[in-house]
Amino acid sequence: MPLALAGLLPWWAVALLCAVSGLGARFQAWQDARFLVSLLIAGAATLPGLAALRGSGNGEALLDLGSRYLILLLALGLSSYGLTALEHGRRRGLAALLCAGLFAPQPLLLPALVGGALLRPGTDDRLGRPRPRPAAERAAGRRGWGLVLAGVAALTLLALALPRSGVPTAAASLTATDRPPTTAPAQPPQEAATPLTGTARRRPAVTSGAGGLPQPPAELLLLAGALTFAALGALVWRRRQGRGARVPPTLTELLMAGGLLLTLALLLVFSLGGTRGAGGEAGAPLSPAPTGGAASSALPLEQVGTSSGVSALLWVLLAIQVLLAAALLWVLWRHRTGREKLAVAGDEAGDPQVPAVPNAVPATHRVRAAYRQAEAGLAAAGQGRAAAEAPGAYAARVGAAFSELAAPLETLTRLYGPVRYGGRLSEAEAEDAEAAAAQIAAWAARRPSSRPSPFSEDLP
Repeated sequence: MPLALAGLLPWWAVALLCAVSGLGARFQAWQDARFLVSLLIAGAATLPGLAALRGSGNGEALLDLGSRYLILLLALGLSSYGLTALEHGRRRGLAALLCAGLFAPQPLLLPALVGGALLRPGTDDRLGRPRPRPAAERAAGRRGWGLVLAGVAALTLLALALPRSGVPTAAASLTATDRPPTTAPAQPPQEAATPLTGTARRRPAVTSGAGGLPQPPAELLLLAGALTFAALGALVWRRRQGRGARVPPTLTELLMAGGLLLTLALLLVFSLGGTRGAGGEAGAPLSPAPTGGAASSALPLEQVGTSSGVSALLWVLLAIQVLLAAALLWVLWRHRTGREKLAVAGDEAGDPQVPAVPNAVPATHRVRAAYRQAEAGLAAAGQGRAAAEAPGAYAARVGAAFSELAAPLETLTRLYGPVRYGGRLSEAEAEDAEAAAAQIAAWAARRPSSRPSPFSEDLP
């Protein structure tokens, strides 16, 4: 699926994104960190272009690079959503993947879409009951898929071999704009030394897009993005602090933190640096934008500003950023007040005047407590969870060894998954989780006590 972004990123960044997607398909921790690690890779791909503009004092070129970076972030978000939706069997993931690839169309978008369609599990896979098929049907299916893959490969190679009119780059357009005329009118000697050439070579500011709709200020877009990622980082940090005892951060957590910090730093640099540069000397010549990576395949800002619908897209992007930042801040506030209410309820639990209400505890805490209770019972029965074992793999292993635990373990793990990553459940779902945990605890109580399990009993 990262092949859909090959028009926005250099080849090494696309290769790293493919590696992260492969690790996410194999390990749950990498699947959870996939989007934030992708932000780290996108930021690393943008750093060479930012380094080429260092010390130039060219605020307009810096805002150009910042606009392309915002488009890259939007494409990454769409591709990440599409990949997650396809993994859960939803067809709309293909539409999100297509939208991400259409920011910079290129031939590798076709195999990316085909790979996304193949990634989507079928009906039997989603139900967990694979249907046995005869050998002849399996052979025919393999031949059919072989023909499909061969056709996709042939079309991709043909598209790569066909001549293409290269997308005009910012460097090429600015070079053509800055090229001096072949015949210049004669000027008096006293005016030849006046610094008017820099002013004449400056690029006109774009104030409106198609249909006269004004574009939002680039600084406002970048600052809204910085606020969004700052709120996301605070939410991730708050949830990690809520684990209890301090544990050393894992590699995926370090990469996630690096992706958030680098994205926040780049958005601030583009916003503040572009503002200072735009207010500098009016006669400063405009240096060409850096080539390579995303900058070499993007349109210059004046061409983007006059393209159809781009102004509306920028306003929609600004609205999404503001709404997302507000939602994250609301979640932070609700999480803080919820913990305080839970602490107050725990302090007053021993007061005989305050009746104990089971539903006073949020459903997410009830599901988390039920999972830990079941995990402790299994560990006491000699079926503990390994330190690096995901909940799904743990449930599959124990359920395969003891068939009577397969159904309650599947129910409990399915309900524990959203809670583990900040989701919400209803009271009925919390009751189902508690019932499944009670079945597991009853089974563990009938088992003879085994030696203490070497695995941890309080895993995330």
